[in-house]
Amino acid sequence: MQHPTPVRIPDSYSALDFLTEAESSSLAVVEAPAPASTTRLQGARILLVEDDPGLRAALSIRLENEGCHVTDAATGSAARWSLLSCSFDAVILDLGLPNGSGLDVLDEVSRAKSLPPVMVLTGSDADERDRARAYGATFVLTKPTPFDVVKEKLSRLLG
Repeated sequence: MQHPTPVRIPDSYSALDFLTEAESSSLAVVEAPAPASTTRLQGARILLVEDDPGLRAALSIRLENEGCHVTDAATGSAARWSLLSCSFDAVILDLGLPNGSGLDVLDEVSRAKSLPPVMVLTGSDADERDRARAYGATFVLTKPTPFDVVKEKLSRLLG
């Protein structure tokens, strides 16, 4: 049995390019339904500071699905720069970061300007968590924390 020769589809094509004229004329544009309810998270500008790329990506996706506008940072220096140069409604901050700890970020940025509400999400020990509260973190959660808890605490920060 002879197999057909594979055809390379150029990257610039979409699925619609392969419809016949009759098929494409019968398509209807359907708008996505509005969300059932809006939350405090809708439209919130969140700085997510997490050095673990998998956790950072997962949290970012989940927050964006909730309607947040997420800016992420993987290091202490990126977090400092973001906080000093942009405005955020809230910050989710890991304490163990390359280029300076989350505590260093809180300390240095708070000397230059007022911080938005901060939620710490960390695997650090109890002393570090207590210091985060002393530096102004409203909530300090220990990893791993279910997303529903992160979402609820973030809603309270924004409320």
